[in-house]
Amino acid sequence: MNPISSFYSQLLKPLTHLLRLAPAFARLLMVGLAALLTMVIVNLFGNNLQTLEENIGALGWTWNSEDRLEQRITIVAIDEKSLAQEGAWPWPRATMARLVTALDQAGVQLQLHDIVYAESRPGDEQLLSALQSASGAVLAQVPDTQSDQDVRTGVLTHSLSGISCGADQGA
Repeated sequence: MNPISSFYSQLLKPLTHLLRLAPAFARLLMVGLAALLTMVIVNLFGNNLQTLEENIGALGWTWNSEDRLEQRITIVAIDEKSLAQEGAWPWPRATMARLVTALDQAGVQLQLHDIVYAESRPGDEQLLSALQSASGAVLAQVPDTQSDQDVRTGVLTHSLSGISCGADQGA
């Protein structure tokens, strides 16, 4: 017997023993080996595998991306140019009503106003009417204070009495 065939016969000897195993035991052995190999790979290359997974997951977004400008979300912010044109903040309720109406006429489907209208001011009726007639205007901050509690500005030092997110509040 030549040395090459002897080498191959020694190499194939464990494989012939594996092929003679019962199918159920062979499957169990293969699953165990696969689990062991998976644990070794994850322990050795865990961070790199996570980065690879994130990169592969992002391929669908990068391959199918569109070059046109995103126009579904527009943030209308109060900037320096707006303040120079309309005056100091807070703006009168009539100005806010005009803004709500202009946005609605421009086709805005949803307006989120992240503004607290804490006290009553002239033009409240006009602003309320504009908010109600707009197709989708929502006040993002609606204060809920008790009438005997005064509202102050500054640093919050304690919670407001009577307001909580407990189960008995039905929030």
